[in-house]
Amino acid sequence: MWVLLLRPGATPLSPAPRRRSIQNATPPSIQREAGVTIEARLNPNWNVMPLERNRVAAALQASWSLKTSGQWLATNPARGQCNVTALLINELFGGQILKTPLPEGDHFYNHIDGQRIDLTDVQFDAPINYLDIESDRSEALAGTSASKYAALKAAFSEQSQSLMSGRSGEPERHVNRPPVLAHERFVADHVNFAGLGLGARFERIAQTNLWGAATSASGLGSESAAAAAVREALPNLLQRLGVRSLLDAPCGDAGWINDCIQDVDYTGVDVVSLLIAENTLRAERGEIAGRFLTADITHDSLPGADLILCRDCLVHLSFENIHRAVARFRASGAQWLLTTTFPEWEVNLDCEDGDWRALNLQQAPFSWPAPAELINERCDEGNGGWRDKSLGLWRLADLPDRSKTQNDRDGFEPSERL
Repeated sequence: MWVLLLRPGATPLSPAPRRRSIQNATPPSIQREAGVTIEARLNPNWNVMPLERNRVAAALQASWSLKTSGQWLATNPARGQCNVTALLINELFGGQILKTPLPEGDHFYNHIDGQRIDLTDVQFDAPINYLDIESDRSEALAGTSASKYAALKAAFSEQSQSLMSGRSGEPERHVNRPPVLAHERFVADHVNFAGLGLGARFERIAQTNLWGAATSASGLGSESAAAAAVREALPNLLQRLGVRSLLDAPCGDAGWINDCIQDVDYTGVDVVSLLIAENTLRAERGEIAGRFLTADITHDSLPGADLILCRDCLVHLSFENIHRAVARFRASGAQWLLTTTFPEWEVNLDCEDGDWRALNLQQAPFSWPAPAELINERCDEGNGGWRDKSLGLWRLADLPDRSKTQNDRDGFEPSERL
């Protein structure tokens, strides 16, 4: 991926043609974290340098301020930043500016290489019902000001250079994160996911072993060695909490968990019916314990249990489907949720269902409280670059209920939009 950095005295570069239609959006999508080359319309004073998607988001978060929007809050830096951000991303990466009307005004974002790119959606507590109405730079600029846009460009340039040189402090944690096989292979196979629903996406992933594990259809994290720390810690945790029933959602191929569930009523659910059928046959042969059901955790009613284990799942779901899954978990009546989180991750990014990116559930747009407990998985993937991978334990009653939360949108300046 490329980002444009402002450098004093830079040699002017010839601008590439601006692409204005969605059909001719600039390829490929900046939604990808892997380094991918894209064309950009170059400002004569900007140089092109490679930058991962995470660095763009980290630089933006550090660049937003009251100078770029009067709605900015320290607790919600993306608040009110949609106009200037959509303009900046469009200038740097091309593509199309889109909008969706909200009660207080239009929300602006980008569309690049067939993908919706909304870098300010983290300001909202609830998912946006996108309409993807075509817009343009003049309309986006009308909701902000040239001075605010110039302030963001200047701040973003400085923050981007700091990130590239490793001087940026906290966001530097993202710089040395190694690539993840699940993400790279999804990007390579992306064309084959077009038009597929959630179930069909994960059916394809399982059938093609897209996540590339040698011994598990459920990916590298489900292999025996990768799950060792969880196998050691989980039985004791269940005992201390007095858990008598456990819902494994999703259970995948249930390859590692059998040793952990000897004293609990275990139910595994998964959207991939083939995996459920295979698990059921193994249970009938006495190879594993429990019962197995086909279910979509984002839409279906789920069996009741004291604790829900949702390991290595939310990292593959869009923000919208994460919120839906948590709502289904809450509706099941379960008391506890044990799920994957990366406590040192700084900026949560949205993704397509089936892709992968890290999540810190204490950061926006989730903003969960500190977990009651953390199980560090001792992940050694990428030479320890993901060593903060953990299972966090939360009481479901303590988590924000997005179905009841109203966005905090008071005090906006009339000239600005979300």
